[in-house]
Amino acid sequence: MPPKAAMKQIMDELAISAVSVNTHLPYGKLVYDLEERSSIAKRIEEEELRRKDNADMP
Repeated sequence: MPPKAAMKQIMDELAISAVSVNTHLPYGKLVYDLEERSSIAKRIEEEELRRKDNADMP
């Protein structure tokens, strides 16, 4: 079973978030490219967009 599918199955069976599953995995085994992103990942993306928009301004 691919890691992404296994993680989805664990999330569904235990009714927990991807963040909760990732906290119990070893560092080298984290699953990336999930549909649900962490709040930190969302915040980083927003900040990068703001910086890009501000860089375009004269």
